[in-house]
Amino acid sequence: MGASEIYGTDIDILYWDSGMTEMSWQALDLFLRASIISEGKVPVSWGSLAKDGIRQFALNTGADVAIIGGGAFGMLGIPKTASLAEVESIPWAARYLDCTLDVADECQVNKYLTKCWVDRPDFIPPTDQAPVNTGSQVSWHPGWRTHQLNGRVLAFALLRATRQALKRWKEADGYILPDEAWHVTSLYETIRSKTLSFESEACLGLPCPDLFCKYPMKAKTEFTPKVGGYESSIRSIMKLGGVIRRPPPNVYDPPDVRLPFAEVPEGAADAVNIIENGIDFVPNLARIKHTERLLNPVPYEFKSQNYITPGNGTWTNSNAAPDNCDGTWDSFCNRFAGSNCLLIDHNDGRNGLLMDGLSGWIVLDIANVEKGLIVVKIETWHNSGENLATTNWTCANNDCPPERQLQSTTFVKQTGSPSQQLLFSSDNASVTRGKARRLKPEPPKPCEAFRFEFAIDGKITSWTNEEFEARRTQIARVVATWTLLDDPSYVADGAKDIELAIRITGCGNFVTHSLTHVYWA
Repeated sequence: MGASEIYGTDIDILYWDSGMTEMSWQALDLFLRASIISEGKVPVSWGSLAKDGIRQFALNTGADVAIIGGGAFGMLGIPKTASLAEVESIPWAARYLDCTLDVADECQVNKYLTKCWVDRPDFIPPTDQAPVNTGSQVSWHPGWRTHQLNGRVLAFALLRATRQALKRWKEADGYILPDEAWHVTSLYETIRSKTLSFESEACLGLPCPDLFCKYPMKAKTEFTPKVGGYESSIRSIMKLGGVIRRPPPNVYDPPDVRLPFAEVPEGAADAVNIIENGIDFVPNLARIKHTERLLNPVPYEFKSQNYITPGNGTWTNSNAAPDNCDGTWDSFCNRFAGSNCLLIDHNDGRNGLLMDGLSGWIVLDIANVEKGLIVVKIETWHNSGENLATTNWTCANNDCPPERQLQSTTFVKQTGSPSQQLLFSSDNASVTRGKARRLKPEPPKPCEAFRFEFAIDGKITSWTNEEFEARRTQIARVVATWTLLDDPSYVADGAKDIELAIRITGCGNFVTHSLTHVYWA
């Protein structure tokens, strides 16, 4: 949901890459619909799941879809590695991909190629680096060879399409193409119209508001990657209290040094060299864009009235420099001080705003609500102590009588614009956060006093834990949402700017939740 606000409006290809764990056609149907009915381009949808479902979706909507041949990773035509003696005769990029049982162990050894750090003269990591990154290197995960193959299959399809387009242009009389050959606005409008009129039982059968399937949702999230940086985050619409916790910075600046262990061997096809064509590509574009956003932040004008006083106890649980995790080839983020593998270089971050019974209110400005719908996605499986904002607190907002106050030393007084306030945190915070994220014991059960409370323009609704769980909507395996407003009459006089406030009370800082997404229409 909220595809254009999270992933942007200039998407040519949208790839479903969750087939290993998210196997529901209903979830994929929602994913496809959200991308098509959102603002901007109508992307070509690629995926490897529910082939019959994708086919029917395309036939009913006219949407362009694609499935990689030979299974999930394009294995069609890949020569089988049957013995070590045959390896040298197989093209480098095709080795160790399709293996017989005789060489299964050797193929597993060659499946991953990792190194956590390459020494450089300008920076020494504050944390000892592991020899290799061993996380998730299991037999059922794809390794770098599979990802490389998948990328090349996708690239080859794009090259063929580009060649076909150039051929049509070359063969056109006077190199002049008719408008319908290259203007796509009418095509987008037709696909959107058919998608909205195609009432699929898959999407509409999900336990969520029907508007998710029929209307482009607005959205803010702390998850990464996302295309809009800070402007796409929930933090950008927060009404801030007296103190805040800032996402940690990268501990060193890009670009990374050359990685000798990852060099393509002599004689093999080197995609980067082909693209460079003799001119070195400097991977700095994402950094430049991010710096421009920091120096020239888009001013946000809060539009809703003020009803609820924001709390002081919300912790930004994020990877380093999350606003630079935009999914591009040269994005640079997740280099936090406590990392023992700084070259891991991925953008994936299930970040959120951590809150507990001492945090006080998270107050958000929900602008231009047109359909009277507000939905939040919350993770309830976090553990006691993950919210570092309320460490040693005994009262909500740390607002105790003087003899009970235990003020945290990690707070930063609020100064400057919201975008400047939320840029960085201390290295110690990032170290602690990095360690806390890896601890996954069973989360504590809420106490009897637990309450989940929310306020729509100051009107407070309070749910017990039983009421809160009864309103849980489990859209997918790890996607649970709560509908806080579903009332078209609330905006009967036209689109409205609404103040949304959320908090949990009771249980002190024993129960921790994470607010990860906010959707509205």
